[in-house]
Amino acid sequence: MVKKYKQYWVKERKPFNGVHYKKDMHDDIHQAFYCSAEWIRLRDEYRKNNPLCVHCKALGNIAPADVVDHIAGLNYDWSLRLDYNNLQSLCHKHHLIKENAERRKVKQEAKQRLTDEVMNNLNDFE
Repeated sequence: MVKKYKQYWVKERKPFNGVHYKKDMHDDIHQAFYCSAEWIRLRDEYRKNNPLCVHCKALGNIAPADVVDHIAGLNYDWSLRLDYNNLQSLCHKHHLIKENAERRKVKQEAKQRLTDEVMNNLNDFE
C-alpha cells in the first residue's frame, strides 16, 4: 500500500511484533532487542508513566510522547538498554531533532579522527 505523505510517496511498512524498523538500522542485534518482550514491556510501562514529551514540557507546551528514547543510545552504552533512568519520552519532532544531532556528532567525530590520522601520517613523513 502506498500513502501520500507531505508531498512524498512512501511505501507503508507493516510493523513486526508491534515495532516499525528504522530504515537505517541494519544491525540484527538492535532489531532483536527492539522486538524483545523485555523492551516492549519496559517501553510500555515508561510510556504509561511518562505520557508527555519532556522537551515540549520544558518549553511550556503539552504534547503527547510518540517515542520512548534512550538518552545514551545503544551504540554508546549497550548496558543501559534496559535502564529505566536512561529513557525519555519524546514527541516525533523532538525525536527527529535528537537523532539528527546525534548523526551530525558522529559524522563530525569521524571526520576529526580522519583528519587527525592524516595529520599524524604527514608528520611521520617529515
